[in-house]
Amino acid sequence: MYLGFIIAGISLTIFALLGVYDGFYLHLVKYKLYDHKESKFEHLIHTVRTLLFPLILYFLFLGQNEVSLYLGLVFVVLDIIALGVDAYSEEESRAFMGGAAKRRIYNPSLCKRISLCYNCRFPCVENQGNQ
Repeated sequence: MYLGFIIAGISLTIFALLGVYDGFYLHLVKYKLYDHKESKFEHLIHTVRTLLFPLILYFLFLGQNEVSLYLGLVFVVLDIIALGVDAYSEEESRAFMGGAAKRRIYNPSLCKRISLCYNCRFPCVENQGNQ
């Protein structure tokens, strides 16, 4: 169990670093998506996803009751929906630079969210056997 937490923690750290590189450097510094009228909606969706990520981490990893588990899962579902909307709208929002990369795959981001749910500890489930 302890090894699982270490692996989950390392994985989350790597994904967070990749997210900072993608979200901060590529979107804000290199391409300056916020300066382009076509990209305003995508920028808004990325902002929403940025706000959802710490909520997901807090409620799934640090939550101590069943309510936090369900709130965390709701935030994961909202994030996956936002990911789908982002993927759908990205071609339009990147029209100024020739569109989004054709080979860009959204599965890693979706897999990140699913693995986050799978690797997190569920305190309300763990404690049921001890009652």
